[in-house]
Amino acid sequence: MNYKELSRDLLAFGSPIFYLLVFARALVGPYPLFTLQLIVAGILIFLGAAIFRELIDWYVVRAGILAWLTTLFYAHDGFTLFVLAIFTGIVLSAYHLEKKLGTIIWAVVSVLVIGLISVT
Repeated sequence: MNYKELSRDLLAFGSPIFYLLVFARALVGPYPLFTLQLIVAGILIFLGAAIFRELIDWYVVRAGILAWLTTLFYAHDGFTLFVLAIFTGIVLSAYHLEKKLGTIIWAVVSVLVIGLISVT
């Protein structure tokens, strides 16, 4: 496995399909708060993507939101460190593949804004 292939694999955590998979899992279990947070974040991501399109790397945003919300859901220090390492890899992978620093910075800002809105 080369670095480019690993980068693509990491970015797959931000795919719409993976977001739907996590959402479907939340629906199956009795997790109403987690489900509601995913719904709110999903709506905000959809609206943001419709408005800002290519100004923001939406794969990074979706991956960041899933990282944030699943970290809150599991509330375990070891998992939090693991997720932080993976998300750092996702951000670095997005830069490695696209070389568009501006879209990645806006993606991280979007994660913070959407994350804060979805957990309040």
